[in-house]
Formats: sequence, structure tokens, C-alpha cells
Amino acid sequence: MERPLRLRTITYFLSDASEEGIAAGAAFLQAAQQMYEDEGYVVQTTRIAAPQRHASQPLPELTASIKELEGWAAGRRVKFVNIGPLLDPEAFDKVPHILRDTRHVSCSVALPRRLTPKMALGAAKCILELASMTGGRFPFCGTNIKDHRLSPLQ
Repeated sequence: MERPLRLRTITYFLSDASEEGIAAGAAFLQAAQQMYEDEGYVVQTTRIAAPQRHASQPLPELTASIKELEGWAAGRRVKFVNIGPLLDPEAFDKVPHILRDTRHVSCSVALPRRLTPKMALGAAKCILELASMTGGRFPFCGTNIKDHRLSPLQ
């Protein structure tokens, strides 16, 4: 018996991280998943990718807004929400707290072309803290923003 081809994830990239934007993304994802499954594929997960955000707001407010996105997505049967890349160097300190307080969120942090020692140390601390607290779930990565107009990290 032939095994069906598995699609790891279908991602919808939001331009508007509102409840209406999530609803539109969820409708697209459900239609896309059904289309692929009707063709015999297995869709493992669906994901919404939110627009870039600055992590400069206080951690409780940032976490609350991310948890709100996660709740809207979960209410519409979207399995994962990606909130990155975060655009602030201070984000390294916030990432473990955000990911600890959410269940189905992943993110990245924008890195400059030339990583400073301070940023490298921040990334390493973040990675070690995440590794110790996630039990194998590692929903974080660093990204390099090629269009520097998008990133304050020069």
C-alpha cells in the first residue's frame, strides 16, 4: 500500500493581526487543507504567521496581545501561530517568557548582518533557557532581515 504524501504545514501570512485577519486566514487554511486532503495528501498542521512586531512594549502587554492572537487562531482550529520576527534586541530576554506563557506560538528574532557580542550572548542565553524549559519543543530561531529598512538592528 502506498503511503500518502504528507504536507508538514500550510501557512497563511497575515497582513492584519486582528480577529478579522485571523478569521480570513483560518478560512483560507481550512479550504486549502480540504483541497489537499481531497487529493489524497495528509496535512499535518496549519499555521498563521503574524506580521513583524516590535517587542518594545512591556512584557505583560506583549504577552497578552500574543495570547489573544493564539486564542483567536485556536478558536478557528488553526494549530500554530508564528509571531516573529521580533525586531528589538531586547526581545531575547522576552522570548522565553512569551513562549512559556503560550502553547502554540513560535517566533524568531531579527539579527543584523554583523552580530555584536552583546546580541550573540543574548541569543545564546535565550537558546539555553528555552532548551531547559521546553522539554524538546524549540519554537524559536534567529533570522537575518535582508531589507534593513524593516529592521532597526544595523
